[in-house]
Amino acid sequence: MAPSLNPQWNPVWGFHALAVAFVAMGGWHLLTEGEALGTALEVFIIVGLASIPFYTGVELRRDDSPEAARRALDLTLVTVVALSLLAVAVAVIWGIEGTPPENAPFMVRFAGALGAAFGSRGGLTVVRSEQTYDRAAELNRLLKMNQRVLRHDLRNELAIAVGHLDNLESRLGDDHDVIRIRKHVDELLASSERARRIVDVWEIDDCGEFDLVTVVARARGRIIEQHPDAAISISVPAGCRVRAHLALDEAIEELLANAIEHNPPDVTVTVTAVHHDGQVFLEVADTGVGLQHKDREAVFLTEETPLSHARGLGLLFVYWIVAGSDGALDIDDIDGGGTAVRIRLPAA
Repeated sequence: MAPSLNPQWNPVWGFHALAVAFVAMGGWHLLTEGEALGTALEVFIIVGLASIPFYTGVELRRDDSPEAARRALDLTLVTVVALSLLAVAVAVIWGIEGTPPENAPFMVRFAGALGAAFGSRGGLTVVRSEQTYDRAAELNRLLKMNQRVLRHDLRNELAIAVGHLDNLESRLGDDHDVIRIRKHVDELLASSERARRIVDVWEIDDCGEFDLVTVVARARGRIIEQHPDAAISISVPAGCRVRAHLALDEAIEELLANAIEHNPPDVTVTVTAVHHDGQVFLEVADTGVGLQHKDREAVFLTEETPLSHARGLGLLFVYWIVAGSDGALDIDDIDGGGTAVRIRLPAA
């Protein structure tokens, strides 16, 4: 995007003009103060500082919007004027007190060049921070809008579709097409629910203290109610307490559900925990078929990727709960088959 508000004026030119002005001041300083080594070094300082606003102009030409360029230039000019006036004020004060500086012209020119260098980089940082904040605010607004859609509109429409599927099943029986439609609708319902829960976790950042034995046993009990034949063993030491996000129960239950529902019926799930050096390390391991690459990507990639698999969303849900607990999550394949999800949480 070329930072030009109109064909006649490009704010980037202001940075280049400012740099040229201070280079000219350096040349004038050399002519008026003599060609001594000290004067040459003073000129070098002024010209060196002048190169910074010039570079800022080049950087703005590549990356930033016209509005950002103009605002950064305004902030730079304000800084130049402020530091130059400050140098003049100091020189005047010293003169009034009877000790005028011997090199007042250099002091003023140096202050102005310093203002141009500091102001150009600081102004660029300010405008980019403002742009980042504005974008974050827009993304937050979009996130809340999407949450409302997931929570109300999408779920309501899917509920209507399920009702019509029930009517079709009552008339057609075990029709192949109806069964496939119900499978996809159920998966979509599960994915929308997980996406909604992720947003809820993101909005609530409160933490509390938990007895890990109780949390894991409670999650296991809920899974056993849904899958009575599930083989889940627990090895968590008594008195193992952690400080974690308030949705820790749901994270543990999600891991157990993933291990049971996305593996063959004979899968075995093991939950173990150890306390070490102020931290608790929890592992949920299964003997299943392993985790697909796309599900692992859904958790650890920083860029948006196509995602529809319920397991990927479930692990992403767990990731955000662990992140909100100031913890860490890791996923490894187990030799011989299976997946181990390891969570590190601060001990309470």
